[in-house]
Amino acid sequence: MPGEAARNVLSGTTHALRYAVALGVALAALATAEVVGTDAILSRAAAYRDSGGSVLTLEAVGQVDGSACDALGDAPGVRAAGALRAEPEPLIASALPRGPIAAYAVTGGLLEVLGAERTAEPGVVLSRMASEGLGVGAGEPLAMTTGSTAVHGVYDWPDDGRRSGLGYAALVPTRANDTYDQCWVDAWPAPPNLPTLVRTVLLRSADGTAPVVVSRLNASLGATFDGHELYAARVTRFAVAAGVATGLVVGLVSVRTRRLELASARHVGTGAAAQHVQILLECTTWGLAAVALASGPVAVAVAAGTGGDRASLLAGALHVALPGAVSALLGAQCGVLTTREDQLFRYFKNR
Repeated sequence: MPGEAARNVLSGTTHALRYAVALGVALAALATAEVVGTDAILSRAAAYRDSGGSVLTLEAVGQVDGSACDALGDAPGVRAAGALRAEPEPLIASALPRGPIAAYAVTGGLLEVLGAERTAEPGVVLSRMASEGLGVGAGEPLAMTTGSTAVHGVYDWPDDGRRSGLGYAALVPTRANDTYDQCWVDAWPAPPNLPTLVRTVLLRSADGTAPVVVSRLNASLGATFDGHELYAARVTRFAVAAGVATGLVVGLVSVRTRRLELASARHVGTGAAAQHVQILLECTTWGLAAVALASGPVAVAVAAGTGGDRASLLAGALHVALPGAVSALLGAQCGVLTTREDQLFRYFKNR
């Protein structure tokens, strides 16, 4: 049977090129659409996270336990957590005495939340705008009207909708076992109990006179981001089913158009099992060619992805293409099952 299948493919009896192109184009279109749609969701998720949407903040002046806030960084699903409070006096740089820099006392965990670029040398952490305006970077000395200190690091604070206040500021790392005004928690994906969890940092001895406000650091992209809902509602959610249906049809048609040939072979003694093996080999040949044909556009779509998770994009494409290719084999086998020797005369008459 392998020899017979090879002869059929090489001689054109199987019409392998026709079905490889038909299935390959269909799978390429479906898998590429799935990649593009999934990448759009991943890009939205990355934009939400990078703009600070994943950071939940609790504000309660003088009521935040800094140690408890930092400890939230070890909670499941939490990337980092830290506390801060506004200092009463700004920093005055000698280079710009008329441009005071807003100062904030922060715990070490808050620097993790901000992703600050730091050195081993202790000192203040400047915003990117303040660092560039003063012409000093991480590890360099900063001359102030009250003395000199080192720049411990620099953090970015883009104008992307996040709350104002830290765009031109200096963060002063301070011991955690103190009271603070705010607690920031960066969690992605956010645990459902995070709003309740962040309230555990409130001091029990606080008299409750100051209001407690829980909000997102950047609410411009929404208070929440439900990636699972977006993925479930994507336009290409039926791509797998469409690929399977296409494969079944192409596989079935590839055999149904050869009913006369197969019934004639049965009439001269070819067994049904042998025909199943022969068709399986022939269909596998053009099925693999179809997958190879589809891999080109899919690879381009995956490489062009901006969501930052190409492994997920590739997995999504394979989830569409492979079932479609396998269903073509199943469709071809169904075609063999429905081909009957006693219908040879009818096949001949309707050829």
